Amino acid sequence: DLPLILHTAHLGETSADHMARLWAAICSDPELEGQCKQVLAKGYEAIERRGAGEIRFRTRSKKGGRGGSPQKEVFDEALFLTSSQQSAILPSLSAQTMRADRPLLIYASSAPIGESEVLHTVRSSTLRGEMPSAFMAEWSVDLPDTDGDLAAAIRAVIADPESLWQANPGAGIRIDPEWCWSVERGQMSPEDWCVERLGVVFTAEGGSGIIPANHW
Repeated sequence: DLPLILHTAHLGETSADHMARLWAAICSDPELEGQCKQVLAKGYEAIERRGAGEIRFRTRSKKGGRGGSPQKEVFDEALFLTSSQQSAILPSLSAQTMRADRPLLIYASSAPIGESEVLHTVRSSTLRGEMPSAFMAEWSVDLPDTDGDLAAAIRAVIADPESLWQANPGAGIRIDPEWCWSVERGQMSPEDWCVERLGVVFTAEGGSGIIPANHW
């Protein structure tokens, strides 16, 4: 029931892939497919539903997203979201903020990295309770206390077979843990594997990566 949803990604390939997957899901229902159409004009990619609104798919830029008043904004690949890109989009939601159903912001991402300025800020603000209306779901592994020895902490979480299951809800369903350990792990640095596979947050003002029980 949202007239306009804006989906943005860091890469055009990611945005196109998500649009294709959504269109495939729509086409699995003939009745729903008959109500929708896919727009593939370059720079204006969208899926429209007759009389019900549209979802626009865009690649982020410093100017992209200005204009229009989306009711929902999805920041995919949020670890690469920059403050200038965020600033180009957020003001466009202001025209919807007096509605009973205020606009929604969704940040979807793997674990933040060193340059994930916006994602670190949003995550830290949520953990500190400064965004009381926010909901945050995080699957990650906490680094153990090794008296400041980061290398030892990394070795410990990698050696624990439960770490992969803790950080990956799709383990055993979509993700083969054995493949991750025997193939993926050997081709990535320990730090990168901790971030990409175990969701470890190394540089965040708000803490280690586990949501405190009282905030959860």
